[in-house]
Amino acid sequence: MTSPHSVHTARWIRLLDETDWDLHLFPSMQRPLHSKLEMVTAHGTRGQGPVRRTQQFLRGAARLAAAEFGRGDRTLDRVFGPPNAVELARVIERLRPDVVHSMEEQSWRLTLEARRFVRSRFPTWIAGDWGSDLSLFGRLQSHRDTMREVLRLCDVYACECARDQTLARGLGFAGEMFPVTPTCGGFDLDAAETLRSAEPPSARKLIMVKGYQGATLTGRAFFALKALERSAELLKGYRTIVFSARDDVEIACELIRDSAGIEIEPFRHIPEDEMLGLFARSRLSITTNISDGISTTSLEALVTGSFPIQSFTSCAHEWITDGENGFLVDPEDVDGISRAVECALTDDELVDAAAHLNAEITARRLDRDKIRTTVVDAYERVAAGVPVNDRQ
Repeated sequence: MTSPHSVHTARWIRLLDETDWDLHLFPSMQRPLHSKLEMVTAHGTRGQGPVRRTQQFLRGAARLAAAEFGRGDRTLDRVFGPPNAVELARVIERLRPDVVHSMEEQSWRLTLEARRFVRSRFPTWIAGDWGSDLSLFGRLQSHRDTMREVLRLCDVYACECARDQTLARGLGFAGEMFPVTPTCGGFDLDAAETLRSAEPPSARKLIMVKGYQGATLTGRAFFALKALERSAELLKGYRTIVFSARDDVEIACELIRDSAGIEIEPFRHIPEDEMLGLFARSRLSITTNISDGISTTSLEALVTGSFPIQSFTSCAHEWITDGENGFLVDPEDVDGISRAVECALTDDELVDAAAHLNAEITARRLDRDKIRTTVVDAYERVAAGVPVNDRQ
């Protein structure tokens, strides 16, 4: 569920730092803004007017609703749902934005409901997909009818996978496509390069594992951990970090450490500015889930030379050729994940060659400045009513 404290929200909005647009953020939950969203105006969800954020607001705001950046007489409005459709409708009628951008399926419902309360002409509507919306929830009847209605009414569809564009057309969308763009907004590739050690990836002694399991609908970290347990003999001398771990995964790590003698450490939270540095020191990275877009952790692996092992239930196939610059695995196949891990641990030539291939891919597709130019141009076209061409 998208929220104002989400790193994805912050990374996307920061793409617009150098514009002078008037940008408003309506949240999906009452949480403080992410710390990197500086000098913004918040709109209350229960009749509260705009509030300029201060340090006190950062610590204690309970009714955060919008982030605002100045742009003369034009407004680009990003909407996240669903606290209060009536209040959202009031905000839209007051601001008269050029564009409303609902970032993911849960906010589609909020926008759809708010649309019924807006008496004036509804602004151009972008319906966004953060990865699992159509590919997972689009298969569920309880979600599909609403999705079809939104895709019938919205003007533009935005996502990070070509796969999802096809799914949207299959559900009846007939409008414009926003350029396929990673939700993370890309990376400062020069800064990422400085994090990498001089030694090749095959000489690294760290493994990164995404720890999503019971705390999310899609996470399947237990299968990755079981695969590591089976590869215990090869892991002597390696340190494994399991990030975004909760109680169930923490317990699993402790049991594996005890039974297999693996040096494995679960972390609930690793600061954002430290994550890329850890990937840059890791030989391989594992992310297993039953549905995803292009997992940001897989992109972090590509950028830093860490060999990615990613479940094929994402759209990683649009970035990774299985067996060449990474492995695509069944998220619930312990044997398959274990074989991938063992190959990545023993084939130095594969791991080092993949790092070179992935550096070429990321230079073309993940440079933050290039992505910023694409995104700003696309928003300009949407606001001006000019057709948007996917330039991927």
